[in-house]
Amino acid sequence: MKRIIKHWARPISLVGLLAVFTLPLTVVVQQLVAELDTGITFTRQEKLGLEYNHALRKLLEQVVAHRSQSHSLKTDRAKIKLVETAVQRAIEEVDTLQSPTRNALRTEDNWRFIKRDWQDILNQPATSDPNASFKLHSDLIEKILAQMVHVGDTSNMILDPELDTYYLLNTLILQLPATIEHTAQIQAVGLSTQTQKFELNDKARLMYLYSALNSHIDTIARARRTVFDYNPSTQAALQAPARTSLNRAREFIELINIQAFSSVSFQSSSFPPPGEDAIKSHFQLYDAIVPTVDRLLQERLDHYNERKHRAMGFTILVLVAIVGIYAALARNFAQRKQAEIAVQRAEEQYRSIFENSTEGIFQTSPDGRFLSANPALVRIYGYDSAEELMHRFSNIKEQLYVDPSVRDRFVQCVEEYDRVSEFESQVYRKDGSVIWISESAAAVRDANGQLLNYVGIVQDISDRIRHEEERDRISEALYLAKEAAETASQSKSQFLANMSHELRTPLNAIIGYSEILQEDAIDLGYDDIQPDLQKIRNAGKHLLDLINDILDISKIEAGKMELYLETFAIELLVDEIEATIQPLITQNNNTLKIIKVNDLGDICADLTKVRQVLLNLLSNAAKFAENGTITLSIQEHRSDGWLEIAIADTGIGMTAEQISHLFEAFTQADASTTRKYGGTGLGLAISRRFCQMMGGDISVESEVGKGSTFTVRLPLQVSPALPETPTTPGSPPSNSDATKILVIDDDPSVQELIQRALAKEGFQVLTASSGEQGIAMAIEHQPAAITLDIMMPKMDGWSVLQALKANPRLADIPVVILTIIDQKNLGFALGASDYLTKPIDYKRLNQVLKKYLTTQQERILIVEDDDATRELFKRTLEREGWNALTARNGQLALLEVAAQQPDLILLDLMMPEMDGFQFITELHRVEAWRSIPIVVVTATTLTTSEYLSLHQSVEQILQKAAFSREQLLAEVRSLVVERIRKP
Repeated sequence: MKRIIKHWARPISLVGLLAVFTLPLTVVVQQLVAELDTGITFTRQEKLGLEYNHALRKLLEQVVAHRSQSHSLKTDRAKIKLVETAVQRAIEEVDTLQSPTRNALRTEDNWRFIKRDWQDILNQPATSDPNASFKLHSDLIEKILAQMVHVGDTSNMILDPELDTYYLLNTLILQLPATIEHTAQIQAVGLSTQTQKFELNDKARLMYLYSALNSHIDTIARARRTVFDYNPSTQAALQAPARTSLNRAREFIELINIQAFSSVSFQSSSFPPPGEDAIKSHFQLYDAIVPTVDRLLQERLDHYNERKHRAMGFTILVLVAIVGIYAALARNFAQRKQAEIAVQRAEEQYRSIFENSTEGIFQTSPDGRFLSANPALVRIYGYDSAEELMHRFSNIKEQLYVDPSVRDRFVQCVEEYDRVSEFESQVYRKDGSVIWISESAAAVRDANGQLLNYVGIVQDISDRIRHEEERDRISEALYLAKEAAETASQSKSQFLANMSHELRTPLNAIIGYSEILQEDAIDLGYDDIQPDLQKIRNAGKHLLDLINDILDISKIEAGKMELYLETFAIELLVDEIEATIQPLITQNNNTLKIIKVNDLGDICADLTKVRQVLLNLLSNAAKFAENGTITLSIQEHRSDGWLEIAIADTGIGMTAEQISHLFEAFTQADASTTRKYGGTGLGLAISRRFCQMMGGDISVESEVGKGSTFTVRLPLQVSPALPETPTTPGSPPSNSDATKILVIDDDPSVQELIQRALAKEGFQVLTASSGEQGIAMAIEHQPAAITLDIMMPKMDGWSVLQALKANPRLADIPVVILTIIDQKNLGFALGASDYLTKPIDYKRLNQVLKKYLTTQQERILIVEDDDATRELFKRTLEREGWNALTARNGQLALLEVAAQQPDLILLDLMMPEMDGFQFITELHRVEAWRSIPIVVVTATTLTTSEYLSLHQSVEQILQKAAFSREQLLAEVRSLVVERIRKP
């Protein structure tokens, strides 16, 4: 017996040693694999349920449509037949899923009842009671919704562990289907009340459906915010359909509230169209959520499978190592020492995974003690050894975590789901400093499910958090820099305005006095000084052109250059340009040749800018060519809607390098060109920007020594791109006989409120969501009055108002301003009769004076702070026979008016003590002075609001949220009556 025991002692001990290594590993791996298999099975079941419910969603859509068609007052049997075919296809699609899901999802019984109910609907007589038919459809829909909930339960979808997929699946299973059915039920109430009186029980039913629909919409909105916050990657696919679905639902809810609960009369006919829009948007949201959830579930499956494969591979490697050790020991029991060394090495290899990991690995007890910790974890927490770490903590929750409640959530997640991934929290290190960590852990349980401990890994993510905080700081800095840049841009605009005034004022004196001296020289016979005086005048005008170019390019770069579109004849423009440019062409002995390829019609564009572009290109051609030919060829491509103008010269030409910089501001071909021919290099840059603003462009071809050809392409119809006119839900049918009111506002809710208020008074209301669209609609419809919002993107209300008043067809239309800006008197405080820009064109000045004065004996008061300009005006007017008085500022001008009332006032805007704007305000305080014509003479580029103020374009201003519907109606009614009475 002893011999037998001795013989088997070593093999038994070897087997026991093997078991010591393999059993713990087997248990851990088995638990890990079982956990992963559970997750894989769980997720596959969810994907199966998602596919089945998506098929049910298609059936639901068709059944809802069939019920709506069957319940409609105007039943179309052909349409009903098409819907029945679609329902049958949807049923067949679900049938194909029955076989693989019958056992997994237990859908057979409910599905049999659904198919039976559909057959009952098909078998009912065509003349059956509509209410009975509606009841059959509603019962079928209720069974479909119940089947969706049943599948959500049996497929684990309602138990999804992830926050994003949980809320998305909840929306698919419960919220969206119920929202669709409640919306359809409300439509049905509307349809039924078209043929019968709106009874109390109908209102009670509608109130219930209204409340339920409100609740579902709020739940969907909260789910959307939670999903987007938790998983921002879902926003790209779901943001637009979710917003559309919620907006359509809320619009429908608001319509119910107004029509059913707030209105005196119940208008059921307004329910179906917005209800159909809401249902359609809900189905679109459903179809957008399904692939998103499927993608998230597939990513989760891939993650589970990858972890399972890694665990199995690692297990195989470890088992192979242990079996190798066992085989080595079995081959030679005599070499016990070598076998023990081999076992020790195997243990070290196995433990090196634990000790050499760069991530902290821990094992903690349920009561909050460390059971084990690898060196990486010790380093993360700042301790000297694992023993010190484990001895230090008797309660991890209170001693380690900065916020103990975070530990409670961590433990809750692990115990509820047996795992947690990338759980972020703040902890204390040994030295008291705080760091951010990310934990991933799993619960280890015994065979009976009793919790043994937690195992997991820890990563120090403090650097990442710091980087995110730094990124936020940089973002804040960028925002402040943007604010500073915008402030600088405003300063630049103000500087340009001031520069315009300061430069144009002395230029006015230079040009004006040179012209006076020329006339004096002619009268006195000083012919020898006339050329010098002409050079002074030409230099002044040249300097004025340079200033205008600089201001133009600055306005373009600041986005403040505007288009003033009008329709004009192309041939007349060409004739005008030919007459204007001819003297410049002949200076270098050049010849102008004009070629019209085909008959030329009209173009709708900015006449001033087109003229400036062509004159610029022709003057360049004349400057860079001598004794040559300049060809202007024009071709109209009416079929394509384009105008093509080519200007070719036989001048010096350009290289490819020079062409590459040709359209850059302040850039010419090279330094030698600048020295020889002069110029600032702004002309071509401005010309190209003008063409691009009108939707066209300029291209160039050139060869050194042979000349250049510049080609301008412009659309024949230049107009800003306009969005489609929105259709206001619930708008009454258009009445061509009703008085038209145009509402220009970018806020849909404001459009709707005004529309409702004015429609009840018998007005036909048109709506526009932008300034460009409003101008186009005003031209097309010629409304009796316009309500205009000021604060709108791209083109604000002041710019719209300026465009309306600049158009002769629209100038007399009354405009009611709706604004959130407290500028009530902006349109009333000032009132100029005309204005001119310095330097003054004295022929133009003389025409303006003759328009307001009947005889030259009438008095003209000149209000100007610049002594030279004031004296120049006085001398110029007196030479023409006018009776001129002067005042150096607004205060002295008021005294002069009081002493002897003038018949006309020439007024500068920028003056010390009292500027031109304040002077006009003070002048109009006196009733007798209000009729005095005022001609504004300014070197300043007027802003839109200043321009409008001077022209008294505004009829009335009302502040948003500060006017009642009665005020609005009264104002519009009075304006319309006044408009109609005008001859």
